[in-house]
Amino acid sequence: MERSFCKERTKSVGDHNAVRAMQLLMDSQKTDSQPVETVHIGGTEELSMRELAERLFRIAGWHPKALDIHDAPAGSGKRRLAKIEKLKKLTDWKPEISLDEGLRRSHEWYSARATERGDC
Repeated sequence: MERSFCKERTKSVGDHNAVRAMQLLMDSQKTDSQPVETVHIGGTEELSMRELAERLFRIAGWHPKALDIHDAPAGSGKRRLAKIEKLKKLTDWKPEISLDEGLRRSHEWYSARATERGDC
C-alpha cells in the first residue's frame, strides 16, 4: 500500500471491515459454546492478485513502470475466496463496504500517516 504513494516501500492493506467482523465473532453468544476453529473473513468478490493490484494502482493514481510477476509456489491454491458462511451463521455479519471502498479508505489512511511521519 505504501508503495503506491511513496514509491519506495511495500506494506499490506488493512481491512477495518475484517476487524469489525472479528469483534462480532468474539462478542457473539452463539460462539460461546463453540470449539475454537477457523473462521474466514472477507468479501464475496473473487479476483486475481493482478486484478487486485490494478485496482489499487487506479485508486492510488499511480502505476509502476513494470511489474515483477512470479508464478505461485508449487502446491498453492489456484483460486482464493473466503468462505464466509460460517461467520454469517455465527454472527449475522456481512461485508459492509465494497473492496474498492476498503482499498480507497486504506490508501487514504496510509497516505495520511506517511505524510505525518514525513516518509514521503
